[in-house]
Amino acid sequence: MDWIFLILSIALFIYLAVAMFAPDKF
Repeated sequence: MDWIFLILSIALFIYLAVAMFAPDKF
């Protein structure tokens, strides 16, 4: 079930990227 960790890693990466490029939304 490594795909769960893969999905979580991708979601976390996207969240951090959005938080960096759009900090006013958090």
